[in-house]
Parts: sequence; structure tokens; C-alpha cells
Amino acid sequence: MFKKPFSVKSNTNIRNSERKKLFASFPSDSVDKFPSKAVFSICKVINFQQREVNVYFCERTPVFFNISDDANIYPTLYFLWQFPAAIPILLIHDQVFEFIQNGADLMLPGVFIHPDYKFPEFPVNSPVSIGIYSGKHGTVSGPVAVGVSLMSSQEMRACGMKGRGVTVHHVIHDHLWDEGAKGNPPIIQLETIFQSATDEVEEDLGSTIESVLQLNQEPEEEKVEEKEEKEENEDSVEENDEKVLFFKRRFLIQCSQYPWT
Repeated sequence: MFKKPFSVKSNTNIRNSERKKLFASFPSDSVDKFPSKAVFSICKVINFQQREVNVYFCERTPVFFNISDDANIYPTLYFLWQFPAAIPILLIHDQVFEFIQNGADLMLPGVFIHPDYKFPEFPVNSPVSIGIYSGKHGTVSGPVAVGVSLMSSQEMRACGMKGRGVTVHHVIHDHLWDEGAKGNPPIIQLETIFQSATDEVEEDLGSTIESVLQLNQEPEEEKVEEKEEKEENEDSVEENDEKVLFFKRRFLIQCSQYPWT
């Protein structure tokens, strides 16, 4: 998207109402940290493919962009370096990143799935980022690229992680990155961007326990119903006994009036 220089059509400041609409696509704990008096502007550009792109700046640093024929709003690397968990992140190794930096899309066989952390969940056609995983230190460098998912996370796992997974729009050292302060990507810990796989087990265990408790409660309700039914039956038996006793007494009274020998 920004591999080659782009031309600027216009550059104007945006109002607070437009800023709120822009922020609605991202977690509040990240966008709320922007200074309330920060100046936001929108720069309309035409890239080398003749596609129109809106680039949103905060104090002259590109923080978001969206493409004219795409409803998604994508965070730039500068935004993600401050808030790496704002969108799902996929991990790759250094060797795979060389292909991405040369303009290739992310192929799913190049995605690294860490056994101790849950694979992120996301639908098809949603913004995702890409980070470089260091197995030696157990850390992630980046994110180093941003793109759109060509499959949902569920479809990726179902197909055995094969085929094209992400169309890359923005990568470190491209011309959009050149508009910011540059610098090196941060090194982040895995636990800050991924949920532990054990959390899923704990959630499953929690739901299992809850189900068991519900099952244990159901017999109690049945017992109450059985008890009520039993009491009703006992009442009906007592009523029947009283009726039988009444008729017996009446019969005996009638019999006493006759001379039985």
C-alpha cells in the first residue's frame, strides 16, 4: 500500500465528533490516553496503485488509516507500538519477515503458534498486526506490519494453516512509516498481548463446575416436587380413609337397627 511514495490531495484538521467516530473502532483503554487537546488531522493521499487513502495524524504522527474501498480503520505501527494489544497479532520468524518487507502477503505456513498461548480470535476481513517472535528470549518485536485477514481465525485453524492469511497494507520502513518519528520497534512480552492457554482451561473448568452445580440443583427441585406430590397423595389417602371410616360407621348404625340373629 505504501511501498512507494504517495501524493497528497488535501490535509485538514478534524473535529471532536469525527475524532470520536474514529476512536470507536478501538479499545477505550488505548484511545482514551490521547491528550484531549491533541490536534488531529486527516490527509487524503493517492498511492502508487491510484487508490485513495485517508491517513489520520495526531500531532504530525500517523496513527490510523483507511482505504477508500475498505470499511476498516487500521492502526499504524506508531499507534500499535504504544498499544500492541489494540488488534489481534500474528507471530512470525525473521526469515518470514524478509518476504513481507519485500511486498509479499503473509502465508499461513509462516505463522508461528505458541503452545503456551491461545491463538487470537478474529473474523474474516478484519485488521490484524504481525510481530516477529524471538524464541531465544520469548519476546515479540513489533508489531512490524499491519494488514487485513483473508480468513477468520477459525478458518485458518480448520485448513491446517495453509494458504494466504493476511494482505499486508503497512510495514515498517515503508513511506507511511517515514511520516513518523521512525525508530526501532519495541520489544514486548508475550503475556501482554496473548491470553495464556491455561486461561482457556480454567474457563472450561469454571463452566464445567457451573454445569455440575446446576445438575446438582435440578434433583433438589425434583425432590421438592416429589415431596409435594407425595404430600398430596398422602392427603388424598387420608381423605379416602376418612370416607371409608364414615361409611363403615354409617353401615354399623344401620345394621344395629335390625335384629340380626
